[in-house]
Amino acid sequence: MDAMVQEAMKCEIAFQALTEAADRKNAEMLKDARTWLELEGVDGETLNIILGYIEVQFQGLSKARQQILGYMRERRQRATA
Repeated sequence: MDAMVQEAMKCEIAFQALTEAADRKNAEMLKDARTWLELEGVDGETLNIILGYIEVQFQGLSKARQQILGYMRERRQRATA
């Protein structure tokens, strides 16, 4: 395995680990946001709208990370071909 392929694999693994950590952190932040809004007395409908918006933003970030990861995998596959 040449150095370029090894480097691509290292980058892919590191990016995947960061992605998983970000997803866990986002889930924690969403839970914290729900708790805070409930403590502030935000009504149920407003709470769901706010949390829905936050969740959509997190999904957008997750989708972008998956696209980047796909690009990295494709690059590694081209390097091994």
